[in-house]
Amino acid sequence: MPKLLLYTFILFLIMGKMSAQSTVANSYDKLIFDSYQKDQKIRMELDSLLENKNRSNEELVSLLSRIEKIDFDNQCVILPILDQYLEQKIELTDMSLSHVYYIIQHADGDIQSKYAVFVSELFDKGLVDNQEFAWFIDRLNVRKNKAQSYGFQVKSWADTKERFPYPISSSSEENCQQINLTSSKEYLEENFIGVYLPQYLTKDEFVVFGHVRGITQNLKIVIDEDFETKVNDKGFYVIKLKKNERNSFHLCLKKNDIKFDCKTITIDGKDWEEIDFFSQSN
Repeated sequence: MPKLLLYTFILFLIMGKMSAQSTVANSYDKLIFDSYQKDQKIRMELDSLLENKNRSNEELVSLLSRIEKIDFDNQCVILPILDQYLEQKIELTDMSLSHVYYIIQHADGDIQSKYAVFVSELFDKGLVDNQEFAWFIDRLNVRKNKAQSYGFQVKSWADTKERFPYPISSSSEENCQQINLTSSKEYLEENFIGVYLPQYLTKDEFVVFGHVRGITQNLKIVIDEDFETKVNDKGFYVIKLKKNERNSFHLCLKKNDIKFDCKTITIDGKDWEEIDFFSQSN
């Protein structure tokens, strides 16, 4: 076979292989884009429904069920593709990688933990902005009962219309500065007052908060023999304590100097715990 013909044949094979790889890559990118579009469209529907004061609970429940299904379907499609990318078996465009972030963001805590390093790499590459990154890290910490790194996640109770920032690291302002993000501290301290003020934790501090449902008149919350506090008119309480190398503590209701309904709270590497009680005491 003449050399020119041989080179032409080899080039044809190479170009054919590259074309096939490009086609596969494009198909992955399209799958990711389609999933991203579904993710965003259903959440735009949710935003619109939440703005509608005449919405019914049935409408909201139905839409949330659809969101859950779309999120699950998206994860089934996209996460295997992401795994191939992380194993360097395929290539993906930067746009696809930024879209994958939203699929991870709307997954459960186990999936978010699995891909946390990947999300950090996206942030380092500028494919996820600083606010999205802070939301992701804070959400991940909250799911692990750890103090928020930045302070952007807030607990809401629909029945009592209360809001309380999940406990926050005392280093949150420095953490925000490191990623060129405005701290949440000023906003939180202006919008949350009294017992609902944000709790900033050092590494040796722990917060327990929650509600006493039912009869709360003259009730107190007691931790071991160290501390006691009253609940407010909505039954809410919050206590900050030192870990002091303890692995657990006892949390009890107290009325007329009698302790009852005690619970053992295990710290076990956590920074906070939400504990509710139901009181029928008169």
